[in-house]
Formats: sequence, structure tokens, C-alpha cells
Amino acid sequence: MSLSDISSRLSESIARESNLGNEQKAVLAYAVETVILSILGTLLVITTSSFFHVLIPALIATVFGGTLRRLSGGAHFNTPFKCLIFGAAIYTLIGILSEQMIKFGLVRIELLMPLVIFCLIIAGMLAPVESLGKPIHSKNLKLKLKSMSILFIMLVLIILCIYKFSLVLKVSSVLGITFQCITLLPVFNRRGEVM
Repeated sequence: MSLSDISSRLSESIARESNLGNEQKAVLAYAVETVILSILGTLLVITTSSFFHVLIPALIATVFGGTLRRLSGGAHFNTPFKCLIFGAAIYTLIGILSEQMIKFGLVRIELLMPLVIFCLIIAGMLAPVESLGKPIHSKNLKLKLKSMSILFIMLVLIILCIYKFSLVLKVSSVLGITFQCITLLPVFNRRGEVM
């Protein structure tokens, strides 16, 4: 049984109990599938990053990168499970890189600031990136998502500039949003096709 089948059956059961229409059932099925994928993705990141002893930086990168992804869109694989495995691997690598940058004293605002500026430029130019499976028809929604993406990156900029925040938070959040902004580049989003 596929994830789509599970979410459809679960949403069908909920819809029957709540007397929901077909359109509301479709929205519910999408929401159920999204929640299941988020839980599975988080568990996979926890498992892989714990194995490499980088749980905290990997989770920070996941939260920041994942939040920006909800706002900005980006590249998609052709199955959710490929996306989950790739995401867990990348966020674990970001956790390892964060730990190494801190260990070797490479955490300076002069090194991290260009990454945040890169993210602001990319989000300003490209966000939100649509896919065939998730088209955005409303110009108003597109503008809101772009604005929220930029504001979220500005939050990371504030975290970076405030001295009292931990180095792990600074490095992991910057690397998490940088990875997400890379997925916005046209090379990963050819004609809205999935990888």
C-alpha cells in the first residue's frame, strides 16, 4: 500500500465522519500526506544525524531549511521517498559541516554573511518556485510567498548578527537556508519537471 493510498483512506474516513465535500476531501488527503511525510522525514533526519552525532545542528538546519521550503518551493524528486532520503542525507551532511566549521573556528560573520545575501538574492529573484504537482495560480499568493521567503531569510540574518545566539544555531540555520535556496535555481527546476 502506497503513502497516497494510506492518506486517501485516512482522509476518506475522516471525511465520512465530518460530511465533507469532494474538494474538501482532496485538501484533507493532501494535508494528511504532508503530515505523514513531515513526520517520516524528521524521523529519518533524527536517525541519520544521530548515527553521526550531529543531531542538534542537523535538526536546526532541517527546521530552517524546511520552513523556507514551505514558503519558496523548489526542486522535487519524482517520489516523496527519494526526497525524504535525499533530504535526510543533505541535512546530516549540513550537521557535520556545521560541527566542523565550529571546530576549526570558521564561524565568522564575514564567511556566513555572503551566504545569507546569496539567499536573499535568489529568493527575491526566483521564489516561489512551482512544480507540475504544485502549481500556484494566484499572483497574490505568489507575491505573499516571495515576501514571506524574504522575511524568513531576514530572520536568519538577525540571528546571525545577534552576538548572544549560539554558534550552532547561526551556522546550521544559514547552511539550512542556503541549501534550500540552491534548490530554487533553474538548473534543478527545468520546465517544472521533477528530478
